[in-house]
Amino acid sequence: MFSTQFDRLESGPERIYSLKAGAPSTRLRQKCAELVQKATLSLHKLEQLPDAFMYGAEPGPALFRLELAKFLTEQYADTVNHEDLWVNAGASQGLAFLGSVLFQPGDVAFVEEPTYFVALRALRDDLGMKVIGVPSDKDGIIVDELEKLMMEHSNELRPPTDKKPYSAMLYCVPTFNNPTGSYLPEERCKK
Repeated sequence: MFSTQFDRLESGPERIYSLKAGAPSTRLRQKCAELVQKATLSLHKLEQLPDAFMYGAEPGPALFRLELAKFLTEQYADTVNHEDLWVNAGASQGLAFLGSVLFQPGDVAFVEEPTYFVALRALRDDLGMKVIGVPSDKDGIIVDELEKLMMEHSNELRPPTDKKPYSAMLYCVPTFNNPTGSYLPEERCKK
C-alpha cells in the first residue's frame, strides 16, 4: 500500500519525478525532519527547553521593532518610534487587539461598503461594536459620506475614559482594498 503519490512513483525500477503534485518526496521529507531535529538539538540544550514554551515580549522582539521603526521613518518621512510598534500575527489579530484594548461593546465602527467579511464579523460579533456602513465608489471610501455619518451618529458616542479613550473607529483598507481592489487617492487620504 502506498502512503503518498511519491511512494508510488519512487517504487518502480525507474524513478519518475512528477512536478504536478507540488509536495516534497518521502525521502526529502525524511531528510528535512533529520535536519530540523539536529538544528533543534543544537540550539536548545535541555536547560533552555522550558524557555521555548514561554510567551514572547508583548510588543514583539525589540530588535525587529527598532529596524521596522527605521524603515517606516524612511518610508513615511516622519519619525516612527519603535515603542509605538506592536507586532502581531496579521490584520485580523491586530484588529482584535486594538478593538478590545481601545473600545468597548456598543462603540461605533464605521466601515466602508463593501468591506472585508472577517473584519465585519470581528467588529460586530466578537467585539460587539455597532457597525455603520460608509458608501464607497471605484476609488474607495467616500469621505464626504463618512463625515455626514459621523455627524448623524455623534450623539451615540460615549464619553472617553482613561482606559477606553475612543468611542468610534474607522475600518478601511486604503491600498489594494479587500474585496474591491481599489486604491484610495492621495486627496481622499489627506481629507
